[in-house]
Amino acid sequence: DDPEEKWVALQRWRATFKAKHRGREPKIWLDRVCINQEDIDSDIRCLPVYLASCSGMVCLVGPSYFSRLWILVELFIYAHMGGMA
Repeated sequence: DDPEEKWVALQRWRATFKAKHRGREPKIWLDRVCINQEDIDSDIRCLPVYLASCSGMVCLVGPSYFSRLWILVELFIYAHMGGMA
């Protein structure tokens, strides 16, 4: 997946968010930087706690997105906890 394309998409989303919220910057949690990528198994157990504190979810989907099982786990947990309603 092209990181530059994801960055551009994230900045477009940010601009839309700011326009809807009178210039307020969004607060985001990035799983890629907040979950220890060297020890995913230990941090993934906390995923429901992380997702419970989210009021929304933004997915930057590229060609390999659905080939990673933990992505599907994240989406399932978020939906199961009442997200995407």
